Amino acid sequence: MKTKSGATGTFCVSFGTTLTGNEWTVASEGVKKEVKDERTGLPPEVRKWGEALAARTQIPEEALADLELVERMLRSGENDGAPLDCTLQI
Repeated sequence: MKTKSGATGTFCVSFGTTLTGNEWTVASEGVKKEVKDERTGLPPEVRKWGEALAARTQIPEEALADLELVERMLRSGENDGAPLDCTLQI
């Protein structure tokens, strides 16, 4: 991934287990949070994103930029990691 300012980075998601637990541990730069799996089919991050939209703590333009990024990552994966431009990032 590359931002408008030229910063580059990687987004990586990996998952696999033979365990039957129903919780997740999310960690980022010294912060760790345990998240129970609600088993609703809706990932907690998607639920929080929707709640932020409903509470108007995220403006529609930011939400659209988030959607664009996820969509571009999925489309890139469909095409062997081909680079795709994002046009809606703010």
